Amino acid sequence: MSNLLDRTLMSTRKARNVIMMDIISKTGVSDMSEITNAILHSRSITKETLCHWLSSLCCLLNENAIPLMEDAAKHLSRIDELEEQSRKDQKTIIQLQTEVISKRDEEIKLMKESLQLTVKSEMKSYA
Repeated sequence: MSNLLDRTLMSTRKARNVIMMDIISKTGVSDMSEITNAILHSRSITKETLCHWLSSLCCLLNENAIPLMEDAAKHLSRIDELEEQSRKDQKTIIQLQTEVISKRDEEIKLMKESLQLTVKSEMKSYA
């Protein structure tokens, strides 16, 4: 699945770069951030060119970008679920470790009391 995602992402970037380079080339800007309505509305950019760019970008969005974002959203949702389950599991582990420590402390206390009784008993028998 990751390989398909990687290929789709790579082809999306390639298609985007081709379109962007064409826009940069025909508008004379050095970067896409310089594109404005005024630049696109200039006489050097024909309606046919604008339609081509628009249809290419729409296709790019519909065929690649939107499905990738939808897939990413599903994965983010699953990651959130797994993180929540992990937090619950960690709380359970801490609770169980606390119980184990408490039981061991109790066992040690009982063993200590038993040992003290045994020592007292043995001391009395020697006396």
